[in-house]
Amino acid sequence: MRLNLKRSKAFTAVIFLTGAGLFAPSSLIAQTHLNQRASTPTVDIFDTGASPDWRKDSGSLYSAFRSNSPHFWNWLKKESSTALFKPEGIVTGDPHVMNLADIRLQNGKLGFGLVDVDDAGNGSLLGDYLRFYIGNKISPYQVKGKELFAAYVQGMRGQELPKPAYWVRIQNVSQAQFEADQLKYIQDMLKKDGVSFKKEAAVKPMQEASIAIQKVFVAAQNDFKNEMQGYNILTMGFKVKEGGGSQDLPRFVYLLEKDKKKYVWEFKLEAAPAVSLYSTQPRDAATRMKQVEDIYRPSQSAMGPYKILQAGSGIFLLREKIEKYTRFSQENNESPIEVHEAQEMSLYIANQMGHWQIQQSEGEDLLKLIEQDNEAVFEHLKNLSKDYIQLMEREHGQK
Repeated sequence: MRLNLKRSKAFTAVIFLTGAGLFAPSSLIAQTHLNQRASTPTVDIFDTGASPDWRKDSGSLYSAFRSNSPHFWNWLKKESSTALFKPEGIVTGDPHVMNLADIRLQNGKLGFGLVDVDDAGNGSLLGDYLRFYIGNKISPYQVKGKELFAAYVQGMRGQELPKPAYWVRIQNVSQAQFEADQLKYIQDMLKKDGVSFKKEAAVKPMQEASIAIQKVFVAAQNDFKNEMQGYNILTMGFKVKEGGGSQDLPRFVYLLEKDKKKYVWEFKLEAAPAVSLYSTQPRDAATRMKQVEDIYRPSQSAMGPYKILQAGSGIFLLREKIEKYTRFSQENNESPIEVHEAQEMSLYIANQMGHWQIQQSEGEDLLKLIEQDNEAVFEHLKNLSKDYIQLMEREHGQK
């Protein structure tokens, strides 16, 4: 069920709908509406509810897959009639090799965990692995399905795989090297004046924003400034991604300076997680994020701010933009060495997913179901994977 309410105010109240039953339709839908686009007289609506509709993507099928986590969870809700999908817990919502990756910590070390928490929350444990399995099948660095499944089950049994050589290498990047890389990362975003964003950074000045985006900003800017006390604001702007899970939602980007050092912070308008189309979620984003962080992010604090923030009438994720070392292409243009490294990381991630899931209250229930007939479970996942890939190919215009 989806509500589509239009009001004259910038935001409507957040509305929560609770579905009935284990596999009921969307049990939490948070909707935020904004009216009026600057360039046209048409009504512009920012809907922060998780939409089950297929999001168009101009890239590869794998790129489109990564843009459509809500579509997957809505599909799974209808397809997951077997007991295998009944065990639930906290899931990543969108597991892939760029989202389970390096996280720079305040102590200077590199941690491993969930980078983007947007789609994470309550959901089917096996369903989360199925999404990772499907992504692997259509990625440029595909691992054999049985090997990936074996790594996942090993993780559930407490048999952790050794860290891949690729991960060990980036973990050993020195603090001095990171600081140099971070400086270059920020410099590459800026023009020669050092205080303006390059066109390539895709951060536009606020005067180019639609009236809808400007209304969001005006309502939230004082709360943003409260978070930046002690920093000098050099410039700011906004950006809107045309793909990915946060497609079309605005982000407000600030270039800051403190003690002669520059920082880039981002306030990202949050939508309801993709898994809200599958299971009931906590009534507030901060609670959900805390549950996700406790399982999928390092116990040590991440470098820079990383928090859920109520600003104006919206919910935002505040985070510092930090150089990432996990880099794998979405297209089929990687070298054999890069493909091998991504395959090793994929096996490691599958294993870690099993490790994270078995620690949850219903993880043991899932493992018992899998152990009843390991081969049959794999075949079931393989068949579901084929069904969803065929559906994606039709939606993406490949068939």
